Amino acid sequence: MVKAIEYPFPKKLFFEDESRFGLMTQVGRRWARSGKRPELLYRQTREYLAFFSSVCPETGEVSSLLSPYMNTYAMNAHLKILSEEHPDTCNVVILDGAGWHRSKDLVIPDNIKLIFLPPYSPQLNPLERIWDYIKSHFTRGAYFDDLDEIEARVVQGAKFLHDNPDIVMSVAHTNYAERIFNN
Repeated sequence: MVKAIEYPFPKKLFFEDESRFGLMTQVGRRWARSGKRPELLYRQTREYLAFFSSVCPETGEVSSLLSPYMNTYAMNAHLKILSEEHPDTCNVVILDGAGWHRSKDLVIPDNIKLIFLPPYSPQLNPLERIWDYIKSHFTRGAYFDDLDEIEARVVQGAKFLHDNPDIVMSVAHTNYAERIFNN
């Protein structure tokens, strides 16, 4: 028989992931008059910002960090923010096996426990759907002159999700995580 670890304070389940948001135009669907091909300004610049985020599918809470880099330093900052935003809970964070997630220099706060997803299984992380939501509602098809413009749009999307936990719960809902976590 397997026994669950008892914590002296409540547990919260978070999923963590990163995504790049950059100046390269993301082509998507677009309304146009019948018979007319829509015009779209397109940029191929490979400059980007890294967006670190953790989401609790059960409550819709979101914790995020926008960074110029995807590295251990940024991951440490993100985990610190998550820890400080939820100081009275044991925050179980499920994440993939990116190098900065497993770095020897990663500083894991005392109230955070990491659980790694199996390799090559992004479909198990509901943040992939959150990224799709932000990109489809805030950045897809847009032409940005510089990183400040994309930062403003990504922050707008993050604030929208932060203020609408019901949308986050709907987009990030997972049956398997609830069953595992609540047993």
